[in-house]
Amino acid sequence: MFDPNDINIFENILPKDINDEMHSVLMSHPRWTVVTDNLPIDIFQLTHGGCDAGMIITMNDLNFYGDLIKKLVFNRCIVKNGYTSYEAFFNQTTVRYFWNYYHDSSVGVPHTDINEPNHWSIIYYLNDNPGKGTIVWKPNEDGTVEEILVPHVAGNACIFPSHWRHSGTTPNKNTHRSCLNILFKAELR
Repeated sequence: MFDPNDINIFENILPKDINDEMHSVLMSHPRWTVVTDNLPIDIFQLTHGGCDAGMIITMNDLNFYGDLIKKLVFNRCIVKNGYTSYEAFFNQTTVRYFWNYYHDSSVGVPHTDINEPNHWSIIYYLNDNPGKGTIVWKPNEDGTVEEILVPHVAGNACIFPSHWRHSGTTPNKNTHRSCLNILFKAELR
């Protein structure tokens, strides 16, 4: 069941063998861009105490998998109303895919994907990194904010409103974290 006011976590979006192949292709891709939160790298390193905010690929042959992952997540975003069940989203358009790589010196920078209504973020995890993941600051009805760690588990995905602040965590020592961030616009039923 999908709740538009919560972080929705879905397990086993893709089978392990497909996920592992996708991760392998991503790790061998030649066109990574270093993320520095729109700052010159030397300024970023001084102000954030890390070498970068990870790396991204924005357009590549893996976007076929991004479309598939998005569709499979949509299939699980079900709303129930009495005896009726239906998909939560309609009039959906993809804004972008960011394929992310974080190494053990990357620093997660709290951010929002976009501060616009009817925008949603899906984060899909490509490898395991126990105890790590995505921190999401979930606003509560009473005006407080709850800090929630979504575990970085291969094959799992989470979805939340894109205006919620979130941040990737630094991976465990001598490991990396790989994930896909999908930003899309859609209306709720």
